[in-house]
Amino acid sequence: TDALKTGGPLIIHVLSGTLFLMSDRLFVSYFEGNTALGLYSVGAQVAMIAFIIQQSFNQAWVPYLFKNLQSNSLKNNIKIVKVSYLVFIFFLILPFAIKLLSYPIFSFIIDAKFYESIQYVFRIALGYSFL
Repeated sequence: TDALKTGGPLIIHVLSGTLFLMSDRLFVSYFEGNTALGLYSVGAQVAMIAFIIQQSFNQAWVPYLFKNLQSNSLKNNIKIVKVSYLVFIFFLILPFAIKLLSYPIFSFIIDAKFYESIQYVFRIALGYSFL
C-alpha cells in the first residue's frame, strides 16, 4: 500500500508529461493532416536531442543548485549566476548546432522522402532548449 501511495501520483505525473510531449502532434494531425504529421514527427525526433540534453542537465543541475542556495554564501551565489549565464548561452547555441548536425543525420539515417521535415528541427530544438 505504501508503494501505491507513493507511486500513484507519479503515474499521473508521467501520463501528463507524455501528453505534454505529444500534444503538438495532436494539433498537427488535426489541423494539417497525417502527411504533415509524419514529416513533423521525423523532425521532432531529431530535435529530441535538445530535449535529452536539457533534461539530463536539469536532473544534474537542480540538486546542485538547491544545495548551493542553502549555503547562502556570496561566493556560491556568484558562481551560480556565472554558471547560469554559461548554461543560458549554451542552450541558445544548442538549436543551431542540432540544425547543423541534422543534415548528416538526415542524409545517413532518414529516408529521402522525409528530408522536408528538416524544416522543423530548429524550431522544435529551440523550444526544447527553453524548457
